[in-house]
Amino acid sequence: MPDKFLCRTFAANKYKKRMEIITIDSLAFKELTGQIREIAAYVRKYGTAIKEEDNSGKEYLTSAEVCEMLHISSRTLQRMRDAKVIGFTFVGNACRFRRSDIEKYLKERGTT
Repeated sequence: MPDKFLCRTFAANKYKKRMEIITIDSLAFKELTGQIREIAAYVRKYGTAIKEEDNSGKEYLTSAEVCEMLHISSRTLQRMRDAKVIGFTFVGNACRFRRSDIEKYLKERGTT
């Protein structure tokens, strides 16, 4: 049975960079592109909007958005996080805050 992939490497230009040509069986190519489409759909659905799927309307805000809402500096926001005054979560490497938590904080302080 032949391999699904066949690779050939050759010098592409005067800078001695290598270019690899890959030939692939058409059925394997269709499977691969189908998987790429599935991954792309997943990223579009979950990777771009940071919102919970339930109907509670829990939208997440960035640190800059929270600072603007509360009229505070980023350092003050960090102190509030450290003191656990407001809740936060990490989405990847980014810190996010629930809009509902911020609005609750504002309501408790009587500033809305």
